[in-house]
Amino acid sequence: MIETVGDKCVGCGACASSCKMKCIEITANDEGFLYPKVNKDKCINCGICDKVCPALYNEPLHNINDAEIYGIRPNKENQHLVNKSASAGVFYFMAKAIIKKGGYIFGAVFDESHEVKHICGKTLDDISRMQNSKYVQSDTTGIFAQIQDIFNANTKTWLLFCGTPCQCLGLQSFLGRKYDNLFLVDLLCHGVPSPLAFKKYLHYLEQTKNETVKDFQFRCKYKGWNYHGYMSSYVKLNNHYWPTVRDPYMSSFLKMRNYRESCYSCKYNTVKKCADISLADFSGVRDIAPNFFTKVGCSEVYIHSEKGRFLLQLIEQYIESIPLNPKDLEGFNSILKKERVRPVARNFIYKGINEMNDKTYVETKLMKGISKKSIIRFYTPYLLRKFLSKFLSRKK
Repeated sequence: MIETVGDKCVGCGACASSCKMKCIEITANDEGFLYPKVNKDKCINCGICDKVCPALYNEPLHNINDAEIYGIRPNKENQHLVNKSASAGVFYFMAKAIIKKGGYIFGAVFDESHEVKHICGKTLDDISRMQNSKYVQSDTTGIFAQIQDIFNANTKTWLLFCGTPCQCLGLQSFLGRKYDNLFLVDLLCHGVPSPLAFKKYLHYLEQTKNETVKDFQFRCKYKGWNYHGYMSSYVKLNNHYWPTVRDPYMSSFLKMRNYRESCYSCKYNTVKKCADISLADFSGVRDIAPNFFTKVGCSEVYIHSEKGRFLLQLIEQYIESIPLNPKDLEGFNSILKKERVRPVARNFIYKGINEMNDKTYVETKLMKGISKKSIIRFYTPYLLRKFLSKFLSRKK
């Protein structure tokens, strides 16, 4: 039974969507992460749930080391369209191209309660809601079945799904076949924190700032993209902005303290990819291609398949691109370079989360991730940091 997957479960919900007996329910555990719960009285041990589980997937996948890599930025005519995007707006332009073909877009949005969920989009307004990063695990309940229904009605429908690597694999495994007109786009993923922790964090903000959260954005270009070298420069709450290094939730995220357990042993966050395209920040643009840098945002795009190459060609009218050498990126992309290590703090960060009030939880669990060193580094201008780094390396 799928429950035996345990902590390896990624929470995609493919098992529940595939169950013919409808005996699997996806529910939140004590930490707020979604896991399958099986009604054993209804289960007939058919094994379908195991076959579609990303944690148990053993078929060949794309290797990111074989990918074509490009640096992407919006061209001058389209720079105004990426203000809401985390970097260069590649997802926005791809989604726009699919919509022009009469297709559907599936991506993560904040709902009215500020919970992160995948939805089906058909308009540019829908795509606008999907722009920008959401550092919370999204709920894909019912989404895979909805995609299957679309293809059952018309196998030639164009469809783009954007999610984490494990969500893309969960969808592909659930469908059980490849569609020429299904485009999978994933991210070079750090990991996903708990929706429950994010909810308590938002309530904490409302209490301390004495206002209702109407607009929340994890990454905003308040002072331009890549301000002082940081990708996630500012968090926005209504009209208030502050650096992520001073934000308790984001500090815990960047230090990998609050991820889902499966994220620490994930096989798909690095070299193995199901997707046609992987997206990331072009964090080393100032060092690798300084003339390509733009304050509106730059992205790295990894092409894994012919469909991915075709999708990039569809958006050529919106972007400018340069080929990148994987060796040049090694010193900048920590996700690909480093083995993921589960920090000791993960043992405690969700302990007592249901018993603590929001203020106590944030101040005793999340704020411990904030370091003075990170704050000083953030406020040190980029060129000064480069000079000091070279100066100190010479002295050694």
